[in-house]
Amino acid sequence: IWTWYELGAGDVPYPSPADIGFVAALVFLALGVLTWPRTERAWGLGDLVDALLMVGAVLLASYVFVLEPIVANGIEGAPDLLLIAYPLADALLLGAILVGVTLHSFLQPGPLLLIALGLVAMVAADTGFAVAGESYRTGSAIWDAGWTVAFALVGAAVLLPPGWSERLRLPASAGPLAVIALLTVAGAMQEVHDLQDVPLRQAVA
Repeated sequence: IWTWYELGAGDVPYPSPADIGFVAALVFLALGVLTWPRTERAWGLGDLVDALLMVGAVLLASYVFVLEPIVANGIEGAPDLLLIAYPLADALLLGAILVGVTLHSFLQPGPLLLIALGLVAMVAADTGFAVAGESYRTGSAIWDAGWTVAFALVGAAVLLPPGWSERLRLPASAGPLAVIALLTVAGAMQEVHDLQDVPLRQAVA
């Protein structure tokens, strides 16, 4: 359906029948993550704190880079709520994968890492689509590349040889480094946004 729009079928309605496919893709990705084989081990208090810290960092980054730009662009009616739902669902799925991969809860982590990279591209594409709003044009939007990369990486995850899966396992330091990176980037971006309309002296302070 989306290809039909891209070939010049006219203006793309929103929501459109193509959204059924996008929603289904997210549902099946979520089911895939929920049913992914896991290690049999009990979670300790430290694991729970690590998971909450990772989820908090992902939610903060999601707010700064996804929710805030879309809300600032204006929300009008129920269709616009779907614009928020797409990138937020992507971000929540990404957070779930990062928690499981960094805590080594998932078996065969290689394909999940490729899916996580695809979700990053999907977050960017869905956020760009939401912020563009009525100015979005099929065939010429840079955000189209995000969806292409996302689904290509999901396909690559399926085709990844079994021997590569364990080679792509993240080191133990990846979790803390990911949290530090997310908090730093999101915090810096939030500060830059907040300081845009204040006097220079106050901004420096």
